[in-house]
This record gives sequence, C-alpha cells and structure tokens, in this order.
Amino acid sequence: MTFSIDPSAESLPDGAERPVLRPDWSVARSSLLIVDDRTDDRTLLHRLLAREGYHILLADNAHQAWQQLKHHTFDLILLDVYLPDRSGFALCEELKTNPKTADIPIIFTGSSDGGSNGSLDKIQAFKVGGVDYLIKPFALEEVLVRVNTHLKIQRAAKLVAEQNQRLIAEVAEHEKTAAILQEQKQYLRIILDNIPQQIFWKNADLVFLGCNRSWAEASGLGDPESVIGKTDQDLIEDPAIAEQFRAQDRRVIETNQPISHQLLRKYRHAEGGQPIWLDCYRVPIRDEAGQVIGVLGVLDDITDRKLAADALQQAEENYRSIFENALEGIFQATWEGRFMSVNPTLARICGYGSPQEMMELITNVGQQLYVRSHRREEFLAYMAQYGEVSNFESEVYRKDGRRIWISETVRSVYDAGGKFLYFEGMVQEITERRKTELELRQQRQQSEQLLLNILPQKIAQRLKMQQTAMADRFESATVLFADIVGFTEWASQIQAAELVSCLNDIFSEFDRIAERYGVEKIKTIGDAYMAVGGVPSAHPNHAINTARMALEMQQAIGQFQRKNGQTFQLRIGLNTGPLVAGVIGIRKFIYDLWGDTVNIASRMESQGEAAKIQVTASTAALLGDQFVLEPRGPWQVRGRGEMLTYWLVGERPPAPDPDFAERAGEIADDPRMNHLNNFRDSNPGDFDPDRAAGSDHPAGDRPVAGSQRGDFDPEVDPKDLNSIDHNGQTPTHPARSGAGHAVDRATDAHS
Repeated sequence: MTFSIDPSAESLPDGAERPVLRPDWSVARSSLLIVDDRTDDRTLLHRLLAREGYHILLADNAHQAWQQLKHHTFDLILLDVYLPDRSGFALCEELKTNPKTADIPIIFTGSSDGGSNGSLDKIQAFKVGGVDYLIKPFALEEVLVRVNTHLKIQRAAKLVAEQNQRLIAEVAEHEKTAAILQEQKQYLRIILDNIPQQIFWKNADLVFLGCNRSWAEASGLGDPESVIGKTDQDLIEDPAIAEQFRAQDRRVIETNQPISHQLLRKYRHAEGGQPIWLDCYRVPIRDEAGQVIGVLGVLDDITDRKLAADALQQAEENYRSIFENALEGIFQATWEGRFMSVNPTLARICGYGSPQEMMELITNVGQQLYVRSHRREEFLAYMAQYGEVSNFESEVYRKDGRRIWISETVRSVYDAGGKFLYFEGMVQEITERRKTELELRQQRQQSEQLLLNILPQKIAQRLKMQQTAMADRFESATVLFADIVGFTEWASQIQAAELVSCLNDIFSEFDRIAERYGVEKIKTIGDAYMAVGGVPSAHPNHAINTARMALEMQQAIGQFQRKNGQTFQLRIGLNTGPLVAGVIGIRKFIYDLWGDTVNIASRMESQGEAAKIQVTASTAALLGDQFVLEPRGPWQVRGRGEMLTYWLVGERPPAPDPDFAERAGEIADDPRMNHLNNFRDSNPGDFDPDRAAGSDHPAGDRPVAGSQRGDFDPEVDPKDLNSIDHNGQTPTHPARSGAGHAVDRATDAHS
C-alpha cells in the first residue's frame, strides 16, 4: 500500500479512496533550507515541500547556505552530502558548533551506490550531528514523513521544555502543580500520537505488506522491501512475544477498533541489545465499503522521553525535598504582595508555626511585614527596572512583633510570552550580622577619628591607602616651638594627676588657637609645644598665621596660675624656611618635621627669654610692617654661630584709608544699599539680609560673597565696605576663608 503526496488526490481513478498525508498545522509554516548543488533534486524537494505549506529557501553550495542562515531563521535543513565548495559533513560540523544554528535539525541527502560508501556516508552523517539520512532518488512519501516527524520532534522538545519550566515554577501549589503536570503529560501524549516515526502495515492475514525506513532500521532490516511477505514470527526470535503482537493486530481487525498508546519494550539491533521503549498505535485499514482489510501500525521511540519523564519526576521529588529542607527561606509572591508559597524555613524565620499559617495571616507584605512603610515600593521599583535584586536588606516584623533584619535575593518569573507571573526568591536572617556590622562601623569611625586626632587629614588618607613611609618637601614653612618657663621645677612639687590636668588645660587651649589660625600641631614633648604653619597644605600667609598664634599663646598662658597665684610664662621661638614633613616607621605613627629650619626654630625657643617670642630674620621678612618687631641684635646661636634675631612684640593696627569718605559716598548711592535701607526701615527687628538682597537661597546656603561680579553680600561688615574695588567686587568675607577674621583682614591690608 502506498500513499499519495498530492493533497488534491482524494480518490483513486476507480473510485477507491486512498489516505492523504497532510502536515500537522503546528509545523506547516515551518521554514526549511534545501542545500543541494543538483538542480533537479533541489527543484523536486522544493516543489514537494512547498505544496505541503512549508516556507522553502534554496542554496546550491555551502557559501550560499551560510548567507541564507545569516539573514533567515530555519526550522530544518536538508543538506546534500557532497557540495562543490565543501562537504556537507564539514558544513554540518560548523553549524553544530555555532550556538545560533546548533539546534537546527539537519537531514542529509545522498546517493546510494549499493556498496559500503553509502553506509559510511550515513554513519558519518549521524556522527557529525545529522538527525536523519535520505537516499536519492527520493521516496517522496518518506521525505514528507521524515521532514514532518523531525519538525514535530523539534516542536515537541520546545513545548516540553516550556511545560517543564512552568511545572518547576508552580511546584509549590501541589494540587495546581498536579493538574498542570497532568495537562502537560496529556499534551505531550497528544504530540507523540501525531508523530509517525515508525510505520508498518499488514493484510488481514497479518502478513507484512510494507513499512517505512524508520521501522525497518529499528527492526534490524536493511531494506524496507525485505519485510514484505514476512510475519512477526519471522522477525521476532521469541515465539511468545511474536504471538502477543499478532494477538493485538488480530484484535484490531476483529473489533474494527484501534489500539492506541500501547507501550512496548524492545531491544535495539546492532547496538548491544540495549532496551528501547515504543509507543504503539494500531488502527484498522478499511476499504471503501468499510470492511477491515488490514492493520496500520505507528510506533514512536519514546526511550529518551521516558527516561526524561523519570528524571523529571525524580527532579520534582528532589526539588520538593530541597524546598522543604533548605536552610534559607524560599518563597513565591504576587506583585500585589501576597505569598503564593513559603517553605518551613521562612515561616520559622518570621516566627510562624507553619507555611500555611504565614500565608493565611500575611495578606499584604508591604503593610504587614516591612517595618518601613515605603520599603515595598522601593523593592517594586528595583524589580521593575532590573528584574532581580540581590542582598536586598530590610527590617521586618516577626509574628510576635519583634523586629529582625533579612536579606532577600529575588527574581521575576515570566511566561513564554513575557507576561509577569510572580516573584520567587530566597531569604536569610541577618540580624546578628547587622549588629556586628554596626559595631564594626562604630569602631571604624572611632578609629578614624582617633587617627585624625593624631595625623593631619591628608596624611591619614594617604596612610589608609597603605603608604607607610611618606615624606613631602615644603619650600617655605614657619615652625613654632614653645616651652613653659620653670615648669619642670614646679612639676616636681605637685602630684602627677594635677600635673597632667594642668598640662592638658594649657595644651588644649593651644590646640584651639592652632585650629583657629590654620596652624598644624605636630607634637608635645614634656612641657614643650611644637607646631608649624604652611604644612601639610601650603599657605601663602603661614608666617603671619603662626605669628598671630604665638601672640595669642602668650596672652592665653596668663589665664593659668599656680596654687600660689603666680602665672605661667612661655618662651616661644619661630623660624621660617624649607623643611621635610612626613611619617616614618611601621608602628605608633607620628607626623614629624625634619631639617635645619626645625633645628633653628628650637634654638630660637631655647635661647629666648621668658614671656617673649624670638623670631629669625627669615620670619621677620615675611611679617613685614604688619607686626611690631624689635631687633635683638646679632646673637650666638648654638650650632649656627652668630645670627640676627628679633623679638615679636605685637601686631600693628591697620592703617586708615585716606579715600574712605569718598568711596563710602559712592557706596551710599548704590541702588542696592537703598533697597537694603528701605527694607530695614520697613521691617525693624525682623531683618533678613538674604531677602533684602533679593536672594532665593535659603539661610545657611547662601552663595559666597563676591562669587559673581556685582553680587551683594549682606554678611560683609560695614567697616569692610571701603574694600570694594572699582569693579564692584567685594572681598571674600573673613569668616568664610577658613583662617579667621583677623587673619584675612591683616592679609588684605598687607597685600
């Protein structure tokens, strides 16, 4: 019995109907690529398959095939063994190594010479990844059946994968999962029923009339024609099994009813006798009068699928075991915030007796679980943008009201069409870790603050970058040494606690003075105090700032008295010049100074006089006329010989500006001053300088004075208005310069 490939041929010329092969509509629109250098073969296949609804593209060599693959997507490739530019085997190997084309099933076509070459080509075709082999000249029915079969297998595999993914995703709901699994199995069974992989047909006497190649190869026959005239007893060694098959065929003929989905176990021929599983479908063949004249059998090799089903069942059992016994909490939840499933660990973390209790009591995660009311909205915003989050840490409520910290790793799950289904993720309790991290952070902050109390900030930052030994050269800096006169003798007469307390009070006041003038304290040695101006950040007024610090230290020391009422006195020395500053060693770091400039500053102090400040000529030159300096005269300095030094007496007041009256009149005529005066007069006691100046900056966030030409700064002192230049630019307000009001006023006058 043969089948027509013509869809329009519904009956034989004598009126007898014949079966018509039509492709399943699920694969009828599949795209096929035919690669063959022979025009007649290529044309034959094109016409045959196009009539069945397939979309066909052609190529006559490997290069054209690659071009087609670059621009189109194919569901199956018919590939000739021998091509003019490359063998079909080589092209197949390339396709299988390319991720974009590796999954496309390839059916080889080749001529059979009746000898060993044909068999070798066939073996090679399967070795390089082919799924089938068609021999020329083509058996047209066979071509259609095999193409249709492999397309359905491909489609079935994709559908199975999709169904498995859905099954795993919804495993938490047992009844729903069971229903989906059953639906999946039924759907898979329907697909398998419509794939005629192996076909045979017999007459009413149960004698084989024919079979297709798949059945012949599975039965160990070289040629499908060789089965004609044989019976099951001729092909099966075990008579009992042969008779069992015949009884089934006889039942179909006698009852005129098909036998479907009969699972058979056979052993492969020429493959070590390995068992295979077959799904057998038997239907009666009727003539036009409705009389049964034979039986048609369709068998599908479902060995891989059965093993996969067993493996899937085992995987499902394993997944359920993991889900129930995992150390981390596992959940599935809707976008609206309702749990679809939770495992026992998550219920235990949140203080619930069972997963069911947790799912029943928590109906809105955002309102009932998170401590911060907007935490759920933040989570949804992250998920909407990225589709997943890792280590999403939040504070949540347990059932008993106690607060704990959790870390969530969550991803969004979508269906095959890209529609959101639910969230699934894992949860860990991190309460103890958060406490530890908080303690470590506090300790680190304390350590950093302690480091900043020991070293300048810039140096501390460099040290944290694992730079141990570091040194910088400064071409000009002013070093200060101060010593409390007679302190050693007095210290021997008092208790240690009183001594330390007194020194702490004095040096703390010196520290505040140093910070006020931007001078860097270096260290204290006994009752001696060492500081430097212009280090570690260079400053053009380092000598002026250090001199002012020295003068204020002399004033401050008078605040401290001994028990007998006598005040302490300071001996201070200053010197300016180049030096090296840095940190050395690997333990107990200290920021220190080296160089001749430091040594001379020490001599200025040690060879000075009580209640006085001795400075070198280099320092005096930078102080200029701003300060009152009295020459001490040439003086023998230990280790240096004769040097000219000076006593620093005080700072001169700024000289009056002869043009003050004229410029004050110009300022009074400025429209901005009129605006300010009018506002102040109309709002006595409630004067807001920012509003008066028309500023839209909130208090505490005002622009720096003089930052734009013509800007008015309400914080400028009226006595500084004479410093406005002819372009209307105001000087930077001293309070914002970081060096103190007196420092900048003196600096501006000096400049």
